[in-house]
Amino acid sequence: MPIYEYRCRQCQDEFEALVRNVRDEEQIECPQCGSTELERVLSLCARGAGHTQSVGCQPRSTGFS
Repeated sequence: MPIYEYRCRQCQDEFEALVRNVRDEEQIECPQCGSTELERVLSLCARGAGHTQSVGCQPRSTGFS
């Protein structure tokens, strides 16, 4: 079950939502204003994927080399 990030087109609030299936995504509302006019945004992890300078999403060091 993926967690997606959304931005409300009404109040510009950004939030995350757990989406189990396509029908769930149609039911998501902005927690600030209740609007259903949302756009999915790329998460920080998705934007930084494949780059060594991304914030977060870095593999944890296990202490072994």
